[in-house]
Amino acid sequence: MSALLNKTIGMFELNFQSFYKISQNQTISIISNQFQQGVFLTIPLHLYYRNCTIGEIILEKNQFIQCSQCVEGRYSLKIPDMQNNINKLECVSCPEQAHFCQGSEIQLKDGYWRESNLTDQIYTCLLDSCSFNNPQSKNGCLTGFVGPLCNSCDNKNKVWGQQYGLKGQNCFPCSQQLNQIAFACFFIIFYNYEAKNFQINLIAGNKQLEFICK
Repeated sequence: MSALLNKTIGMFELNFQSFYKISQNQTISIISNQFQQGVFLTIPLHLYYRNCTIGEIILEKNQFIQCSQCVEGRYSLKIPDMQNNINKLECVSCPEQAHFCQGSEIQLKDGYWRESNLTDQIYTCLLDSCSFNNPQSKNGCLTGFVGPLCNSCDNKNKVWGQQYGLKGQNCFPCSQQLNQIAFACFFIIFYNYEAKNFQINLIAGNKQLEFICK
């Protein structure tokens, strides 16, 4: 145990590491230096030990237990069993599809997808639609994309707040596509109208020319 004086708050900060035996709690006492004749300040601390969690492995030595977090470059997604997994769990090396691992965290590179944070089954995306590193992505999918491998567009407005449709290899808002369709329809109608007027004027001009010739 070590104690450091925090001058900002005028108090000591205690740093210590404690090991415990299975299914046991522990009480320790902090005893100050003597500040009056024969008087010491005693502070009892009751320690209640938690179970190890995902991202940690269980280490045991001389019947004392320690929860050790997987270091950077390694991970574990298994739930530690405090009775059966002592010294049996191991941290796994970071997969090549990830650029960072530690504890239970796996940060995938762009272009890869997994169903949830509790699985290390990693798949290659077929479209340029996967990016867990993009802060605007949802479930690892870029804007407009949804589903396994981010391989579909949100055409039912379930995730992105509006409908998206596939065009080429990208998802576009359906409102944008409707505007394009409306513009195309307007252009076709306008073109047909102008073509019809041109045809009428041409026929009228021919009749006028025929009348003059006569």
